[in-house]
Amino acid sequence: MNKVLHIRKDGWIILNLSGKEYKCSRKIGRLKDRILYIYRMSEKHVMKSVEGYGFCEQMISEVDYDKLAVKTETGFLETTKAFILTHGTIYHAEGRKLERQIFLPFSKFGMQQAHKWQIELDKKYNPFFAEYNRQMGWIK
Repeated sequence: MNKVLHIRKDGWIILNLSGKEYKCSRKIGRLKDRILYIYRMSEKHVMKSVEGYGFCEQMISEVDYDKLAVKTETGFLETTKAFILTHGTIYHAEGRKLERQIFLPFSKFGMQQAHKWQIELDKKYNPFFAEYNRQMGWIK
């Protein structure tokens, strides 16, 4: 199946799936001010086996953004691009003619968790950022 991602001037991200009859072209997100906005309804989009939401893997990995904001019926779930690419799980339901998806459990959402993870990486791999984070009081 051939898939094509297109970002319109108004920020809407369109996914075109050739070979799929139903909903072969659809809006899957919107990019604004380096934030990727996606809407999810729990009754339609929750994958019970991971207790989380799935997103088009091509969009998550190729679109240039800093923060992912998922609008739900109850509010927003947020994370960073680096966090979802590192902690997400790839799944591909080819039989249903869907695109590859990356899933993140609800328990892994949250900017505080993503920032804590990034600080730990910085402490381990980048001494400059570790010192900066110490000076800012974010780490000891």
